[in-house]
Amino acid sequence: MSNHLKLTTPVKDNSLKGYYAGFVSRFMALVIDIIVLSLIMLIFHASVAIVLNFFNINVSVLLESDNRLTTAAAAAFILLNLMISLFMWVFYFVGAWVLVGQTVGKRILGLKVTSLDGSLPTFKQALVRYAGYWLSAIPLFTGFLWVLVDDERRGWHDKISYTCVIYSWDARRGPWLQQKLLEAQAIEAGKHKTEAQQIPRQEANQAAGGSTGSQTKKRLPG
Repeated sequence: MSNHLKLTTPVKDNSLKGYYAGFVSRFMALVIDIIVLSLIMLIFHASVAIVLNFFNINVSVLLESDNRLTTAAAAAFILLNLMISLFMWVFYFVGAWVLVGQTVGKRILGLKVTSLDGSLPTFKQALVRYAGYWLSAIPLFTGFLWVLVDDERRGWHDKISYTCVIYSWDARRGPWLQQKLLEAQAIEAGKHKTEAQQIPRQEANQAAGGSTGSQTKKRLPG
């Protein structure tokens, strides 16, 4: 699989569409997703509590009961509730990435998760990417912060799943950033030009050195 994304040709000059998304926009999208999921979970747990109250069931009271069977049933219910919650988190991220490449947060921020060839992630890639979230978070969120230093703006979860995050709308660079990018491109172009000019000189010097050496050898007495 290719290590570089086939970037979409910008719709207009100065457009960021199709280019790798930066840390700030990705972080804000994740914050929005956490808020959305928290609201979903709040509604879910409130709904469960309403149903239990309707049947006069109080889980906390059951857990404090001396009846082992009753306590075990309550514990099983709590475990089931946690598993459902985990499933909702996985489904939210994995399902969104596979179907459209965007969660609610990424949709709002104009970002999209893709494979390295620009296509939508497969189910396996999305699942590995979600697991990579936890891997990225464990060592002081180093895996997420890696986006700041990586040339392709990819965190650890992106790398292990062969995915990346790009801008999916016609975002625009600010004047200051555009000027800095132009200056960086000019410096890079100057370096390449200097290197290209030095190569013929080095070859000429080597050729001249070789010729001088041959003449010296001819002058030495046999």
